[in-house]
Amino acid sequence: MYQTLTRTDYQKMLGLEGNYQISALLSCGHYSFEKQISRLQESIKILNLDCSFRRLTGFLQDIIEFKVSDKKYWFAKVYGGVTLSEYIHLACLFGSQKNI
Repeated sequence: MYQTLTRTDYQKMLGLEGNYQISALLSCGHYSFEKQISRLQESIKILNLDCSFRRLTGFLQDIIEFKVSDKKYWFAKVYGGVTLSEYIHLACLFGSQKNI
């Protein structure tokens, strides 16, 4: 009935490629996630950083993955402790060193 899920198991279930890795998770609890995404994009533009964005899908649909240089980050809309704990668990599983 019970089994241990590995990093590879989660990657397959979530449709994430190869040796998927992120550097950090940024989360916000806000009713207007699109507005917060725009603010994040504006901030990165002000810093003059080369950056790309993509919205994840399925269970991770409330996460925007963004790349700065060769590092990936997650920006997540989070309401409540259950969602937050799931995202932090997955972020750490995929290598996150900072969860904010």
